[in-house]
Amino acid sequence: MGSKSVTSVKEGRVYPLIALRDKVLFTDVLVPLFIGRAKSVSAIKSLKDNENLIVFAMQKDVEENDPAPEGIYKIGVLAKIKQKIVMSDDSIKVLVVGLRRAIIRRFVQTEPFLAVEAELIEEAELADSFYSRLLDEVKDKFSYCVQINPRLGNEVARSITRIEEPQKLLGAIVQHLSTPSKMQQELLEVLNIRSQLERLLDLLDAEIKTLELDDKLKEDVKKQLEQSQKEYYLNEKMKAILRELGRDDS
Repeated sequence: MGSKSVTSVKEGRVYPLIALRDKVLFTDVLVPLFIGRAKSVSAIKSLKDNENLIVFAMQKDVEENDPAPEGIYKIGVLAKIKQKIVMSDDSIKVLVVGLRRAIIRRFVQTEPFLAVEAELIEEAELADSFYSRLLDEVKDKFSYCVQINPRLGNEVARSITRIEEPQKLLGAIVQHLSTPSKMQQELLEVLNIRSQLERLLDLLDAEIKTLELDDKLKEDVKKQLEQSQKEYYLNEKMKAILRELGRDDS
């Protein structure tokens, strides 16, 4: 009998929050970020060294410099700051790892930094045969993406296909796709794990079509250039022959 694919939610507590521009954080992925806005810097500085936990959520309008609570998506990720370096201009470079998806229930403050009450999503574990086939299909499609994408090396595919945890697999794959951030946010918000994996398959299909079209366009351009070069060579050769015969009509 298969296990449940629906997640559960832990009781909420208060965390500082940083709004991200055009960036979605996933769990179990180590990501470098540059923190420059005043509220975001204050949020980092408020953290206790023994905890370093903070919620990251994407803002809806990438142009907004100081997003209001309603301008921030309600599902983000609780992350741990693994490393931080304060730069000379007071901005901060951080290395973060996502721990759990988080549902923002309410904003408890907006000054001097954002803070929210958030409930953590407990991911369900799946172990039935359908889930295994779904996981294998995701890995196979990503491996094919690697084959047709020169930017990705085979080592990327090998490391990712060893992953068995669905959330870790999602994050590891999505960071290598050209999927727009809004679609990544939609994926993050799918609470049912099977539905998430099925949605990821759709994104992989779209990525494959884009890569294959790009390859076709490159091949068409290459053929056109080769044909143009061939025609130019033949024209120049004919001119040379005519000059030798004293019949240069150019």
